[in-house]
Amino acid sequence: MKILKMTTHWTAEEADCMFRLLDEFQSAIWESYGDEIERLYQTEREEQLQLEMEWEQEGEASSLDDIPF
Repeated sequence: MKILKMTTHWTAEEADCMFRLLDEFQSAIWESYGDEIERLYQTEREEQLQLEMEWEQEGEASSLDDIPF
């Protein structure tokens, strides 16, 4: 892995150039990988929903177990 060191204090013109460059990078990346990124996000959402459903079910089961009879 390579580490990229960047200047963190720029003039307004330099900051604008970086902002525009990053915007162009974002567009190029999305054009090349947008479909894959969307599938990744969809998979992550589905996994998160599944975990939430499991937590809710576990919570319901444990709350029933806590009722003293």
